[in-house]
Amino acid sequence: SWYSCLQRISHLALGPQAEDPQMKKVQDYIRTIVDFPHEGILFRDVTTLFADPKGFRMAIDQMLNPYAGEQIDKVVGLEARGFILGGAIAHQLGTGFVPIRKKGKLPATTISQKYTLEYGEAVMELHDDAITAGERILLVDDLLATGGTAEAGISLIERLGGEIIGCSFIVDLPDLGGCAKLEKRGMAVRALWDYSQALKPSNSNKKYDLCGMFQYPQKEKVYEHKVCQTPHYNKCRKRCWWIWSNAFNLR
Repeated sequence: SWYSCLQRISHLALGPQAEDPQMKKVQDYIRTIVDFPHEGILFRDVTTLFADPKGFRMAIDQMLNPYAGEQIDKVVGLEARGFILGGAIAHQLGTGFVPIRKKGKLPATTISQKYTLEYGEAVMELHDDAITAGERILLVDDLLATGGTAEAGISLIERLGGEIIGCSFIVDLPDLGGCAKLEKRGMAVRALWDYSQALKPSNSNKKYDLCGMFQYPQKEKVYEHKVCQTPHYNKCRKRCWWIWSNAFNLR
């Protein structure tokens, strides 16, 4: 779009130093829900990103930017939030959109692919005429965790002869191994933000990650640090001190 073109031209002309450090980033629009859907889980909720017009446009533009100038024939979205992203990206690119859905949701003839969940298996399906052999495909979803759903989607696309030029996500949880799994299959994986663990003190099993959440062992309590959203703490050391001192036994 003209908007994303202007963004890219501005970035090239002025460089990263021209960016306002106070400007909100994609991750600032994502909230964390504690103990959902199960106790001990920190759920990264992108609905707050989708609900904000600036945040949503920012996410779509940033997901598109790496593929500027690439030939993309179709965008494939994984159920369900991948439909929201995939439809918007396909519209911007002027290409078709193809959904990969859970078993029994597509009306015409499909091909199916099983994948493993934490407990048991699930099945994803794709219409057998949705992709023509040789078409260049961009696969999108909101979050990459263990990579099971994405890997099933890749298998379905490849069975129809599609050439996957990239896999694009808003959030990556690298500790769960999904990114490494897809890269082993030769996929080019991109995510706007990853919640990797920035620091693991050698004398403790308490974990810190880039989203600003401390998760204590035995699910005792979760401390949420809402001030500092990056691993650079210079601007908010005083506000952070209580959390830092408790997390790393400094008091």
